[in-house]
Amino acid sequence: MEEDVENISQYAFCNCPELKSLTLSEGLITIGGDAFEKCPKLERVTFPASVQQIEGGAFARCEALTEITVENPDIVIGEWAFASTGLKTVYFRGSEEQWKKIVKKEESSALKNAEVVYLDPIPVKPGDTDRDGTVTAADARLALRTAVGLRSVLSYSTDFQRYDVDHDRTITAADARLILRAAVGLEDPQAW
Repeated sequence: MEEDVENISQYAFCNCPELKSLTLSEGLITIGGDAFEKCPKLERVTFPASVQQIEGGAFARCEALTEITVENPDIVIGEWAFASTGLKTVYFRGSEEQWKKIVKKEESSALKNAEVVYLDPIPVKPGDTDRDGTVTAADARLALRTAVGLRSVLSYSTDFQRYDVDHDRTITAADARLILRAAVGLEDPQAW
């Protein structure tokens, strides 16, 4: 997927019989309902930290899908998102408590019966909007895009803390400015 793709629309890749692997890029926010339904050869998917929502039926009837990796501990998973899959293992970047808190309406037994392997969580670092471990101009760009409504970040997510560096409970151009100042060495992110 291209890096500037933020949403995959409903039915976008439905019935792709030859799709075997899928690389979702950081920056993707939402995977629409039934987006990858009936991709019988799809085996593994990693959902980057930017993915906030997997809508209902998104990967339903992907019989070969046995393994997923979820990098965002605040992800929302819609009902039947993984119905009728061969899901055996979920690698989850977070704790068991976080996994239980995920808003999941999954009605099938796929997620419920899969083994969950808990990976070390990514520490929340204010200003590191792309979660790469450093505060750069790219982080400021993501914050600015969010401030003007071109991206969205759920207010209850740990990502919100990465963006709202001035702690005023909103993501504004002021946050982007502070992040950019930190990226060029004019601001100390440790002070946030």
